[in-house]
Amino acid sequence: MAVISYHYINKTMANEWINTMDDKPLLSLRKPGLSSPNRAGCQISLRSFPGFFKRRPSRSAVAFKSPKVAKIWRPFNFSVFLLHNNVPTTTSAEEDLKHMQAGLGKRTLTMAVDMTHSEVSGLFEEAFPKLKRVTGGWLLYKAAGGNGRRQLSVVPPETEGYTGSGIKSASGGGKTLLYIAPLQDELDLAPLSSDAEEFSLMPKAVCKNCQTVMPLQLLALHVTQCRDVESVSEPEQEEEDECLLVEPVNTAVTSAATSHENLIQDNEVSCPICGQTFSSADIEAHASDCGQRLEEPSGTTGCDAAGPIESVDDVIQAVTLAVNTDKVFGLTVSRRNMVERGLLQWQQQKKSSPVNQLKITFLGEAGVDTGALRKEFLTRMVEGIEQRFFEKGARGSAPAYSLSDFDKGVFRTVGEIFSASLAEGGPSPNFIMDWCYHYLCLGQINSEDWTKADVADANYIDLISRIEAAAEPELYNLANDVFGCGYSGVISGGKKDEMIRAVILHASLRLVPILQHIKEGLSLFGLGNIMASHPDICRPLFVPGEEVTVDADYINSILLAEHSEEGSMRREREVSILQYFQDFLEELEQDGNKLRPLVPKDDVCELEQDGNELRPLCPKDMLQWITGQGHVPLLKHEKTNFVITVKFNHDCTAVYGEHSICYPVVAACANTITFPVAHIQNFGEFRSVLSKAYIQGQEFSCI
Repeated sequence: MAVISYHYINKTMANEWINTMDDKPLLSLRKPGLSSPNRAGCQISLRSFPGFFKRRPSRSAVAFKSPKVAKIWRPFNFSVFLLHNNVPTTTSAEEDLKHMQAGLGKRTLTMAVDMTHSEVSGLFEEAFPKLKRVTGGWLLYKAAGGNGRRQLSVVPPETEGYTGSGIKSASGGGKTLLYIAPLQDELDLAPLSSDAEEFSLMPKAVCKNCQTVMPLQLLALHVTQCRDVESVSEPEQEEEDECLLVEPVNTAVTSAATSHENLIQDNEVSCPICGQTFSSADIEAHASDCGQRLEEPSGTTGCDAAGPIESVDDVIQAVTLAVNTDKVFGLTVSRRNMVERGLLQWQQQKKSSPVNQLKITFLGEAGVDTGALRKEFLTRMVEGIEQRFFEKGARGSAPAYSLSDFDKGVFRTVGEIFSASLAEGGPSPNFIMDWCYHYLCLGQINSEDWTKADVADANYIDLISRIEAAAEPELYNLANDVFGCGYSGVISGGKKDEMIRAVILHASLRLVPILQHIKEGLSLFGLGNIMASHPDICRPLFVPGEEVTVDADYINSILLAEHSEEGSMRREREVSILQYFQDFLEELEQDGNKLRPLVPKDDVCELEQDGNELRPLCPKDMLQWITGQGHVPLLKHEKTNFVITVKFNHDCTAVYGEHSICYPVVAACANTITFPVAHIQNFGEFRSVLSKAYIQGQEFSCI
């Protein structure tokens, strides 16, 4: 039989062969109707043309589709920290340990993405049993990036509350630590017992001294106490034993007690920042946290070296110790528009924190800040803030109502500057109304005692005056203004008191959000907690009252002249110049405008301009020019040591060569002023020279 070559097989013939072989295994050797050569040709065709000779699927086969399976969400891990109350900043390392010992602190939880708010709450309560006692609600917070203590910002809940998907998004998939803060409750920070429910899943260890099994968090506190008890009990036992052996004079007991005291003293180390004494085992933990704290709970600063708060001096010392002197909070400002530019630079400084020591650089000046530049900046800022962001009333000043400044966070920055001014040698903002100060301390308002004297807004003061003076027909012309203040009664002459009361409440209550921002800023250096704990002691720092004003008599009382030899001609000239200076200060106090005609208008710098009018010179300005601060020092020991050194230059020709005029030279860092003796012959020359020196010498041009 002839064999068919596969080179000449066409597609039609191949299909016929395949149809005859439908549903038949190709390996079968005997097929009815097909000879062996035909089968061999089909196999060859299949190998050579696989695209043409594919086996057809069975007609009875039905395509099977697998059913859709619901997507299974994979759980994720995240960390959460339960705070004891609603604090504005993150905790320190020492506070973390206290929270852990109290059953609070950090936990790592596993959560499904599809969890509801009730399931999330149950998960938190299971991890933190104390959270079950919270009845005033709680919110989640997260901290900004960086190191150290950072501000906490709220994580807003969704419409249905906190869900698994929302927490996953807020935590960045579990990478960011979240904080749980009770809104109205405060959880106890007392250490729990070792068998508490909160420690059931925590690792435990055995104390080698007393063989007690307890969680690691409590063991850290227990070991120190157990060691102290053991070290104290051993000398006592030795003393008892030796008293039984020796009857006359027990010198061994005395030596043992002395050696024990020396051992304790040798192990004690003084902190170089706060001066407090710690054991060698605790000094490392303290050093990592000292000076870094923004606020502490009990109204104290990061260290308790200042002791109890009993006076204004204690308050100033407490916030001063809270300044971190290891780092600087550097600002570069211009003397022109110092308040606006200073606030902007303060808010935009991202590389450092205001808790660090303030360091000021004036644009285009050679002065190095060793204290004087900082004091001048704080003095200018506090004065400018009072004029720009506060309105003066009968009993002090209240914040000016400005939603634009509120939205920009300006008032929070104002509070931080007030704190920094008190902590770093600046003036106290003692111009705030008493009811505003009450809110800054306690966060509460007492509207029952408000009168029209507590209103500082000129528009509302004018409205109250018009209501009081208006007859009944004229009151209808004021109806829109009165209704705009929230009054809903009848407009009539018999309702004047109620109308005035509505105006007073409206003018004051609208300032509460602004005061809240200032209160948040005052938390810097722990000042807010001190004010809350000791409002009466802190009152003189914020509320107008009796204070030592900077006048001519005060400046004359702190002058310390370095005179030449007694009886010499130089001494006589120096005494005359010192008397000229005293007369100059008295003239400033009486009428500062007298000096202005003596100064050419073109020589007046921008600093002394307020709009188009020149600001009159006063003794306070002269004190600030010489010392960098225009206020009396707040601390008693600083008041005692605060002096202005007056020097006299008799040899200016030898230094500068031949010249016709010299001006006084001021060293603000050293509180020193040097007068040129050769160019001052009478009081008129002295007044002209010193006035020009003040106006043209505001910049720090020498180092």
